[in-house]
Amino acid sequence: MDPLSTAVGLAASLVTLLALATNSCESLYNLHRRIKSAPDDIIRLQRDAEALKTLLQELHQSAAEIGDDDISEELRKLWAKQEDSLRQDLEDFQRLADRLVDRLQSTNLLEKHVWTRVRRVLSEDTVQQYHAKFSSHMQLLGLIQDQLQG
Repeated sequence: MDPLSTAVGLAASLVTLLALATNSCESLYNLHRRIKSAPDDIIRLQRDAEALKTLLQELHQSAAEIGDDDISEELRKLWAKQEDSLRQDLEDFQRLADRLVDRLQSTNLLEKHVWTRVRRVLSEDTVQQYHAKFSSHMQLLGLIQDQLQG
């Protein structure tokens, strides 16, 4: 693949990933606002997704400022490896957020019912898995960001 098409691919994929992260964050944020006593797991996942989204925004801005010709082949390869995994995790996370919203549609749920419905979709293991995935992605995205800025 020539450098120009790779750089355009980087910018386009960052926009797509940002959209996925933004949609998930908005779903969880709206859910958190609607449920006064939202479970801590929802708040934690929202914060993790927000941190990932912020890093993606910064990465997108850095890539746009650098321009096509200054993105190294090494960085392109690193991004190509990361992109598919990140996209899949964000798509899975969006489906999870959508399921949470669907399960908690009723605004008149008692707190114990909220917890029961949340746990049907969001086990402690699931929260830990997404936290670990997002942390791993953020570490690698941080390395990419450092290379873009350095």
